[in-house]
Amino acid sequence: VLIILFGFEKLRISTWYIFDKKARELNEKNSGLIAELVRGIRDVKVLNSAGDFMNKIMMRIKEANEQKFKLRTVMRRYHLLTGSLKDLSDLLFIVFGVALVSTNKLTIDNFVVIYMYQSRTYSLLNSITNLAEEIKKFSLAASRIFEVINGKFKKEVFGKKHLDKINGDFEFKNVCFGYDQDRQILKNMSFKISANETVSFVGPSGGGKSTIFSLIDRLYKVDSGEILIDGININKLDRNSIRDNISIITQNPYIFNFTIKENLKITKKDATDEEIIEVCKVARLHDYIMTLPDGYDTLVGEGGLTLSGGQRQRLAIARALLKKTEIILFDEATS
Repeated sequence: VLIILFGFEKLRISTWYIFDKKARELNEKNSGLIAELVRGIRDVKVLNSAGDFMNKIMMRIKEANEQKFKLRTVMRRYHLLTGSLKDLSDLLFIVFGVALVSTNKLTIDNFVVIYMYQSRTYSLLNSITNLAEEIKKFSLAASRIFEVINGKFKKEVFGKKHLDKINGDFEFKNVCFGYDQDRQILKNMSFKISANETVSFVGPSGGGKSTIFSLIDRLYKVDSGEILIDGININKLDRNSIRDNISIITQNPYIFNFTIKENLKITKKDATDEEIIEVCKVARLHDYIMTLPDGYDTLVGEGGLTLSGGQRQRLAIARALLKKTEIILFDEATS
């Protein structure tokens, strides 16, 4: 009976793992969708899509709840089966024990001792199955972390060669790159840019302009070919050699829920007020800041909510100028 119960418990834990994994995946999707709704609430209002979003969220929540209900139903059935089997086993054991005692083949004292040891055996089985269940829970909780560590989101790896300052000679040699194996964005791209040149990349959306910048800043690694900075393969340079000498102003720069001054000091924590004012004047943002009641100490809200699109872009430009890198990459035509 113990072997049968152990087999049922093992099957129950395996089934629970499959159902709970699916339930957690649905919950993660729900959390992501709700977070997207919060971040894009302004566009949702403008597009008058609140109803559609809420319906989608409700459908996702309903699907997650149904999955949880299935899990609870299956678990109740397993508990009912194992509990009934255990009760039937106890009943048969008692009947068999009474028969032995009534025929004087077993004393009552010995029967009680045997019955108590049987109960302890069941307790041991419960402890083993509980431990196995906790291990499964830990495995399930850690699986997502291991997926990130061992999957496509690998830790950034840089070289060991350090350059305090780069001149700015860039060269792409037969560079190939794609975000997935089925579609390449860049195919055998080769070009040279000399230091102190101003170069523009022009092309349709999705043509690879932003990808070039991401590869230069080592946000991604090329599939094949080489990228050289001052004649050195970018893979051999350490993080600071690249990131301390290159600034990228992205198409949608993220502005943190800090004050204007704190947003600027992200790139240079010891920046003086004079330096901050100077870069804001260059970015044509200083005059607007001075109209605010708290000036440079004004909170801008999450994602720069209180700023217009152009003002966020100017703040990003000022932030890059304050960093004083040798190279600035503007990933936005209006910049």
